[in-house]
Amino acid sequence: MPEPAYRQVAGILTRRIEAGEWRTGPLPSVKALQQEYGVGRDTVLHALQLLRDGNVIFTVAKRGSYVAQPHLPRAASSLSPPTSFPT
Repeated sequence: MPEPAYRQVAGILTRRIEAGEWRTGPLPSVKALQQEYGVGRDTVLHALQLLRDGNVIFTVAKRGSYVAQPHLPRAASSLSPPTSFPT
């Protein structure tokens, strides 16, 4: 069975984000994405919801959708307290 259009669009957007597009500024508008991929508004909105659910993007009302900052784990040594104190 073929993959639904909204999943295809979500996959394309994810790959573009991983490639470094949209590091600053918002993603293209829903209308621009509709035109670029030749899909309906609901398809784009569903794709964006998948990305929000996966914490790939976040949306600010009336401002647009932005790439979420990756959560990089800190090195364990930076979290450990010192084992000895200078005297």
